[in-house]
Amino acid sequence: MTIYLKKIVLALILNCFLLGAYANTSSIQWATCPTKDQLGNVITSIPGFKCGYFQVPLDYQHPNQGRTSLFMTLHKATGTKLGTIIYNFGGPWNDNVTYLRSIGGNLPPADILAHYDVATFLNRGVSDGTQFTCHTNNPEQLKFVEEQIAQINISTPANTDKLYQLSKEKAALCQYPNIIHYADTHQTVNDLEEFRKALNIKQFDYYGGSYGTRLGLAYMMTYPNSMRNAVLDGNMAPNNDAMVVFNDWAATNEQTIKFLFQSCVDAKSQCPLYDPTAGLSTAQEMQNAYLNLLQTLSANDNDTHKINAGELNALTFQIVSDNATYPTLMTALKPAIVNHQFAELTKAYSAAMSYDFKSGTYAANFWPIYQTALEVPSTVFPADYTNYRQLADEQNWQDFISEKLAAYPLLGGYMAATQASLYIAPPAKSNPLLPADGGKLPEFKGQVLLLGNRYDPRTPYPWTQQVYQLLQKNHITSSLTTWTGAGHEAYQINTPDGGCADTTVNDFFISKTLPPSKTCTDGTNPFLNTTNKALLSSKSVQSNIMNVKK
Repeated sequence: MTIYLKKIVLALILNCFLLGAYANTSSIQWATCPTKDQLGNVITSIPGFKCGYFQVPLDYQHPNQGRTSLFMTLHKATGTKLGTIIYNFGGPWNDNVTYLRSIGGNLPPADILAHYDVATFLNRGVSDGTQFTCHTNNPEQLKFVEEQIAQINISTPANTDKLYQLSKEKAALCQYPNIIHYADTHQTVNDLEEFRKALNIKQFDYYGGSYGTRLGLAYMMTYPNSMRNAVLDGNMAPNNDAMVVFNDWAATNEQTIKFLFQSCVDAKSQCPLYDPTAGLSTAQEMQNAYLNLLQTLSANDNDTHKINAGELNALTFQIVSDNATYPTLMTALKPAIVNHQFAELTKAYSAAMSYDFKSGTYAANFWPIYQTALEVPSTVFPADYTNYRQLADEQNWQDFISEKLAAYPLLGGYMAATQASLYIAPPAKSNPLLPADGGKLPEFKGQVLLLGNRYDPRTPYPWTQQVYQLLQKNHITSSLTTWTGAGHEAYQINTPDGGCADTTVNDFFISKTLPPSKTCTDGTNPFLNTTNKALLSSKSVQSNIMNVKK
C-alpha cells in the first residue's frame, strides 16, 4: 500500500472514530446547536449535544405531497448504554431542544447521561418553517387585539363579552399557512415515529410532561411495540371533552391558589405575605384580600401604564405553575394589599411578561414567542378535543364564563375564560386521536410510571388518576407516584431537587424496575422548601411565563 493510500485509510479511520457515535443517524442533517434561547438568553449546556434536522411528511395520509423538517438534539451515552430516552416537555409549544440541553432547565442528571442516549425534537408549530403564523394585512390591529386579550380583566360581563369579540376579531384578521391542517396529535405521533427511525433505534424509553403525556399515550396506542418504558408527568385528561377540561381547570386553579395561601399561613413569618397585624394571618383573610385587590385594580382596566386586574390574574396564573416563584408573588402582593403600593407588583409583571409600563408596550423579542404560545395551543388543542362548538354562540359563552367566575372567583374563573377563548373560533378542525373515554389500548408490554402533583394548575391531579385507571383497566403495568405539593409537573421542577420524585424517576430508568405506587411528601411547602429548582432563568422565562395562555 502506498504512503498516500495509507494516509487516506488512516484519515477514514480517524473520521469514523470521531463521528462513529453518530454514524447510525445518517438521515439527520446535522447543524449547529443554538447558543441562545428564543429570548436571547445564553444557553448554558454541557459538551456532547449535537443538533440537526430530520424530515417528515407534511401530511401522513398523503406522504408524497410535500415534506417539512423538524429541529432535534441528541446526546450520546458517555458510559455503558442502556437505551435511548426521548423527551417531550409539552406545551405543545415548548422549546424541547433548549430545555433538554440547558443546565437549570431539564438537563438529565449524570446517571441518565452516562447510560442513555437522550434526544428530543421541536413539535410542529415551533420548529423553523412549521410555525402556525397568523398572516394579516393589518398587523397593527392584530397586535392591538392580541395585547388586549393578554391584558383583559374578564371579571365583569362587559369584559367577558369583549374577550369574545376580540377572539372573533383575531380569527377574522388571521390567515394561516397550510400546515395548520396537519397540526393535530395524529401528525405529531407519526413525527415521533419518524424520529425513532431517524435515530435508527428499534425501541426507546420516553419521558413526557404535560402535553407530552397525551402524546406519549397516543403513541403507545399507535405504535405499542416501539416504546419500551415511559414516564408520564403531569398528565392531560385521557378523554376529548373540552367542556369537562375547562371545568377541571377552573376547579384545580382555585384549589391551587387556596393551597398557596394556606402554605403561606403554615410558614408564618417565612412567607412574605403573612402579617397578623395587617389582618393576614389566615388563608381566608388572604383570599379576601386578594379579591379586594382585584376589585381595586379593575379601575386600571383601560390604562396601559398601570397594572390592572387582568394582568394580576395573568401573573398569578403564570406563577402557580412554578412554586419556586411563590415567594416572589407574595412579596409583590404584600405592599399592594396593605398600602396600595403597586411598584413590586408592576415589577413582577414586567419581568414575567417583558412589559414596559412606562411605554405601555411589550418587548419586541418577547412578542413573537408570546404569539407562538397563543397560536400553537389554539390550533392543536381544538383539533384534539370535541364538544366546544357551543362556545361559538355568544350567549352560551357568556353563560359558561359567568358560571365559572361565580364559582371560582380567585383564579379558576379566569383560567376557564382564557383557555375557553382559544376555542371560540379555532383555525383547525376537531380531529381527536384518543377515543372519547380513553378507549381500549393495544397490548403494550412496557411499564408506565405516572407522576402527579396534588395541586397542579395546568394538568389537574384527577387527570393523572384517570390515566392510571385507564392503564389498569387495559392491564398495562403501571404505577402512580403522587407528590402532595403544588406546581405543574414534578420531575426536576417544583419538587425538591434530588428528592422523592426525582429519585423515583431516575431509579426507574436506570434499574428498569417499576416502583410500587406511593406518595411523596417532601418539600411541599414552597416557603419552607429551599431545595427545589429556581427556573426563572430558563424554563420559567420561556414556558411558565407564557402559560398565561396554556
